[in-house]
Amino acid sequence: VLSPFVSASVGLIISQGAYNSEVIRAAIAAVPKGQWEAAHALNISRAQTIRYIIIPQAALIAVPSVGNYFISLTKDTSLCAVLTVKEIFQVARAQVANNFQPLWMYVEAGLIYLLLCTVLTFLQGALEKYLGKHNAVLAAANNAAKKS
Repeated sequence: VLSPFVSASVGLIISQGAYNSEVIRAAIAAVPKGQWEAAHALNISRAQTIRYIIIPQAALIAVPSVGNYFISLTKDTSLCAVLTVKEIFQVARAQVANNFQPLWMYVEAGLIYLLLCTVLTFLQGALEKYLGKHNAVLAAANNAAKKS
């Protein structure tokens, strides 16, 4: 018999793992076949092709979806209350029973979720910007080529 916390963790991990594995598979498939062919033409090994060419491009494609699923996972932790795992909303509910101020306790719980999701959204945006920094260089090179 697993503890409620372990059961909830396993359920959330399996669920998110299925979604994220599909996102990563699709991101790798979205990298143009010409990238593989160019690496082969340059006699770059398969491992180097995957590490230096495919993964960086696939990561840029996958980050928005994976980030959104991760933010969704943060909100889905409230489902763990069904398995009697103490999470933010259940703690707020317990505080309501103690001090009889439901509005403030639920607003505080909502603000905690808002804060967590805002921080995760900011981190996702920073990661997207970091992974996409080479796109700015390519865009500048393309603009320079068009002008000349």
